[in-house]
Amino acid sequence: MEKERVTITISKDLLEKVDNSVDGAGLRNRSHAIEFYVRKAIGSTIDTAFILAGDNKIRFHTLSRRIPKTMIPVNNRPVAEHLIEWLKDHGFKRFVFGIGYKKEKLKEYFGDGSDWGVEIIYSEAHKTGTSGSLIEAKDFLEGSRFIVVDGDVLTRFDLRELLKFHEKNDAVVTVALKSIANPKIPVAELEGSKIVKFIKKPGKEVHSNLVNAGVYVMSPLVFEYARPKESIKKDLLPHIAGEGVLYGYPFSGPWIEVNDGKSAKRAEDIW
Repeated sequence: MEKERVTITISKDLLEKVDNSVDGAGLRNRSHAIEFYVRKAIGSTIDTAFILAGDNKIRFHTLSRRIPKTMIPVNNRPVAEHLIEWLKDHGFKRFVFGIGYKKEKLKEYFGDGSDWGVEIIYSEAHKTGTSGSLIEAKDFLEGSRFIVVDGDVLTRFDLRELLKFHEKNDAVVTVALKSIANPKIPVAELEGSKIVKFIKKPGKEVHSNLVNAGVYVMSPLVFEYARPKESIKKDLLPHIAGEGVLYGYPFSGPWIEVNDGKSAKRAEDIW
C-alpha cells in the first residue's frame, strides 16, 4: 500500500497517549499507531473477501474429473458460487481466490467475476491454509479489514453482526465459532469473548463445543504475525490468541464442511 509522508501538529497529551499505546508488535511505532487510530475513527468499509480455494488434500470425483473442494457441486452449483452469493448479499464485491490445486477449474468457471456482478482476483497459493497464502495475497488485502473464508464450508449467518463484533473488540482476528455436538476437531476455549487457546482433543474436562467454522474477520495487523510456512489454524491463530487479540464469535445457523460426496449430499438438503 502506497504511503505518503505528512507533517501534523498534535497536542502533547494526545501524542503521549498515542506513544503509550505503541507496544512494538500490534502497534509498531508512532506512525503506525496514528494511522491505526485515524482509520478506526473514520471507519473503513469491508468489501473484500479472501477465499481459501487451493486445497489439495481431499479430491472429489465426479464424472471422472478431479476438482478442488471449493468446486464440489451442491445443487448443481459449486461451493464457491454459494459463498460468493452469500457474501455478495452482505455487500462484498471484491473476491480474492487463493488458488492452487486444479486452479484452472476455478478460472474457467468464474473468470473475472463479472457474470456474478463482482470482481475476482486470483492469487497463487503454494500451499493453501498457510499464512503464506495470506502473505502472497497481501497486496490485494492490506489497508483495510477483510473476510477470510475456507473454500470448503457452507454457512449462513448475519455477517454484519460479526463485523460489528470485530470492530467493537479491536481484534486482530475474529473467528466465527459454531457449536456442534461431540466435536472431533479442536474446540475453542474462551475467556469472555477472547479465544485463549484451542483444545486439540476435547475431553470431559473441556466444556466447550465451539469449533472454528472457517470464517474470519482479519485486521491488516494480522500480517505482523503471519509466517510463510505456518498453518493458519494450527500456528497463526494460537499465536494471536497468546497475544490476547483473538476473539471468538459464536453464531447460530446452518454450517457444514463440504469435503466429499456424502457431505455434499447433506448440504443439498439445506442449500
